[in-house]
Amino acid sequence: VFLSNMRRAILGDEMGLGKTVQAVIAAGALGIKDMLVLCPVNAKHVWQNEVEELNTGIRLTAVTYQSAFIPHRGKQAQAIVRPELLCRWPLVVLDEAHYLSNASAQSTQAIYGRIVPAAHYAWALTGTPVRKHYGDLYPVLRSFGAWTSSRDHFEQEFCITQWGQGRRPEVVGSKNPEKLRAIMAPYLLRRTKKDVDMQLPRIRVEVVEVEPGDVD
Repeated sequence: VFLSNMRRAILGDEMGLGKTVQAVIAAGALGIKDMLVLCPVNAKHVWQNEVEELNTGIRLTAVTYQSAFIPHRGKQAQAIVRPELLCRWPLVVLDEAHYLSNASAQSTQAIYGRIVPAAHYAWALTGTPVRKHYGDLYPVLRSFGAWTSSRDHFEQEFCITQWGQGRRPEVVGSKNPEKLRAIMAPYLLRRTKKDVDMQLPRIRVEVVEVEPGDVD
């Protein structure tokens, strides 16, 4: 229900609560026919399986974060999004969205600056919304419209910085959690297994012996 009511949303449920399933069901409830999912390599087949098993009729385009860009050489080369991804998707899902927490990375800027703004719905899924400090949240909050000012202003408000060897101050910590929580509240849903009182089966450990086959 949360996702289907939100054009821009961050689903931060703890790992194991079925963020993928929630997103697919919400997309089906909205009648979405085409969905772009950007995800790590190991999550691609999970999305394909869930869309097939839930039988929502969604045409899924699952692309890894690495393959979303035209290959290039050199550190100074610009990250160029594949042309086929630059369209007005009914829904874009960023799975494991903490992969896009580096606001200085060209890939982060390209996805949040070009792909996400054109989408009618855009949802970010991550069990770890903050990996190092509150600066990790700037790219998604800026793209989703929760924060409308500059990156410098965001870091002044919510980050502890110090000057290093770079061209801008380095973020070394976080501050003002209550103020940031209030800004994120309309966009974020985060629950733990305890919050939803999941009746999980007990862990079972079993040793299965198999006969070895021929090895080349």
